[in-house]
Parts: sequence; structure tokens; C-alpha cells
Amino acid sequence: MSDHSNRSRSWVSLTDKWLIRKQRVRLALVNMAVLTVIWSGLSLLVYTLLVQDTDHSIDQRLAGMAQQVISQQMASGFTLEIPELHGFDGDLFISIWNKVPQFQMQPNISEGAIYSQNLLLKLSQMAQQNFGKTSYKDIALNDTTFRVLQVQLTNHPRRILQITEDIGPQLEVLYRLLGLLLLAGLIGVLFTIIGGYSLGLWTLRPLMAARKREQEFVTDISHELRTPLSVMMTHLELLLRHVEDPLQDHLNWMEAIYSENRRMAHLVDDLLDMARIEAGEQFVKAAPVSIVEVCQEVTAVFEMVIAEKGLGFTISLPEKGYVFGDSLRLRQLLTILLDNAQKYTEKGKISLSVIKIGSYFDITVADTGFGIAPDLLAKVTERFVRGDVARTRAKSTGLGLAIAKRIVSSHQGKMTILSELGKGTEITIRLRAYDQSIDKLR
Repeated sequence: MSDHSNRSRSWVSLTDKWLIRKQRVRLALVNMAVLTVIWSGLSLLVYTLLVQDTDHSIDQRLAGMAQQVISQQMASGFTLEIPELHGFDGDLFISIWNKVPQFQMQPNISEGAIYSQNLLLKLSQMAQQNFGKTSYKDIALNDTTFRVLQVQLTNHPRRILQITEDIGPQLEVLYRLLGLLLLAGLIGVLFTIIGGYSLGLWTLRPLMAARKREQEFVTDISHELRTPLSVMMTHLELLLRHVEDPLQDHLNWMEAIYSENRRMAHLVDDLLDMARIEAGEQFVKAAPVSIVEVCQEVTAVFEMVIAEKGLGFTISLPEKGYVFGDSLRLRQLLTILLDNAQKYTEKGKISLSVIKIGSYFDITVADTGFGIAPDLLAKVTERFVRGDVARTRAKSTGLGLAIAKRIVSSHQGKMTILSELGKGTEITIRLRAYDQSIDKLR
């Protein structure tokens, strides 16, 4: 049989490559959309809260200054008959208007005075529109924005107090923050696209592995069924050509057909077991099992077969020992190991031993057979992987150790394979021991 099953399986078809690339782009776009929505929402929330907090701080500051001016005005009778801008604590300005303000721009004034006159004009207009009302308003003048608090003086109903603050620096900070949020968002989107596309391959690995297993399964099954089907077809054609001959003259052809039919049935059974395991079905029905009784039942079947081959067979079992598992699957496991041992050993001996180490039982099957090549040892538990010696034996399906590995995994156990080409193989199964005394105490 060819070494088809043991060749490298890293190939990917052009169609699969295109699908992978398409899915990676799709994942990158989805990640970008999600990040954009999240970042936009968070940025908007942060910016809105910061703006509200800044506005509240400014309004509180203006209200405090207005209260201070009113207190001073009530104590000293301070009045301003002509509105002017008076510096007050940095960027804060105060203005008091008598009666209904009628402010007129003065001609032939300096450039700095024009700026002051324009601000007074806007304040006058605000006082006219909101006379007698307490209000907050933003006034834009050239490239500067002012926040104005207007209140009516309690002891002078015809007078209006305005507290004005230059809030340009605060707005500049807010605009700078908004720019930084937008820039960070754009950079984040760019890195998300690049990272999403790069990590998309890692995200798609499970799907790629499933796709790869499907392709390998179809290829391996086709390869494994080709030989028995060809043999059966050839012998059936020979029988059809000799239909007039006595049946006993062609029993060897019929035996070949029957042998290949049994091999195909055995292959199908193994494939069904593999399919149930990989589909996640309830493969193991766990219960306390006497590992000693299981070993005795299986060795009773193989003792005669091993003796007929002229091999030695040693068995070392404790008086008693229990594990928590499925007795049927444990029998299947030991059957696979002993069958492989006798199948690939032509001289020497086979041994089965069960040793308790701490809270575990180590079940070891060793032989002095052909051994396993080092390059196959790491992947010998994969489906349809066989060495040169195994491929010369038609009864081998290449699924035995793969099923054994999955049975051990389903029992939360550990399987260790040591082998040296030409000297033999030793397989150890470690299963957790079951303590019956715990159930007795319950």
C-alpha cells in the first residue's frame, strides 16, 4: 500500500485560500465597525460630560463673582453711570447698566478701543433683549468667545449687572480634546483593520482545521476503500467468467471476497467510532470498573493467539483495582493495544502490566516487535497513519491507535508511547484510580 496517508497534509486549495482571504477581510471590517461604534459612543460620552462640567464650572464661577459684586455694591452704594469694561480677576469683566441701555459707538477711537466698544455693544444688545431677567449667554467676538451672566440688581430694579468671562482658552482645550479623540479613533480604526486581518487567520484556525479534516477524511476513505473494492471486483469478474465451473473449484476467490468484505466492515465500524467521538456524542458511560477483570477478560482472548505465534506472554496484575470509566470502551482500548502488539511482533514476547502509582493506575502493553520509526512516533495516533511494516498488513486500517487515543482522552487519562525501531514498542495508559471507600462513607 502506498504511503498516501503519511504524507504532509498542509496543502490548501485555491478555493479555500480565496474563502479564507474573504473571511479575513470580513472579520477585519466587522471588527472595524464594532470598534468605531464603541469608540464613537465613548468619545461622545466623555466629550459631552466634559463640556457639561466645564460649562457648569464657568457658570458657578460667574455666579460667585456676581454675588461678590452685588454684595460690594450694596455695602458701598457703588454705581456706574456710564458702562465701561472693568478688569476683574484676569479674564473676568463686569458691567453695570442704568435704566434701558442705549449704547452708541464712539468715532475715531483706537484699535484696542474698537474691540472693547464692540464687546460693549453686544452686551448692550443682550441687556435690551433680556432686561430684568437672569440669563447666561455666549457671545462670539472675532476669534474669541465670551460667557455672560446677566442679573438684575436687587436694590436697584433699573440696573443690570453683567459678568463676562473670556472662555476661549477653555473652548480651545475642548476643541483640542475633540481633535485628539477623532485622531485616536482614526488611528484605532486603521490598526483594527490591519490587526483584524492579521489575526483573522488565527480566528479562522478552528474552521480551517475542520475543513482540513473533512478533506483529509474524504481523501483517506477513498484511498482505504480503493484496494478492497478493487480486489472484490477482480474476483467477482473471475467468478462471473467461470459460472459453469463447480463452486468448490473457486473457493479461494470467494474467501478473498469475504476477507476484503470483513476488512471493509471493520473499517466502517472504526470510522463510526471515530465519527461519534469527534461529533462529541456521549461516547463513555462512566461507572466504577474493575480494571483487573477487564484485563483478565481481554487477555483470555489473546492468550491462545499469541501462543500460536510462538511468542511469550506475561501478565502482571494487582489483586484488585478500580477506575471510573466505561468497561466496554476499556475493553476496546486493551483489545487495540494487544492486537497491535501481536500483529507487529514476530519473535520475542508481549507483556501486560497494571501498576498503581499514587492515585493512578498505569496500564502498560509492551512488545519486542518491529517498533515505530521516529518520524511517525509523534503522529502515530492520527487517522490512517501507518509505518512501512503496518502498510504490508492488509488487516490494518490505521485507525486503531487513533481510536485508542480518543478513548483515553474521554477518560481524562494520558497515553504515552515509547518505541525504538527494530526493538519494540511500549504503550502506557494512565487512568485515575477509583476509591470505593468514598462511596461507602456516603
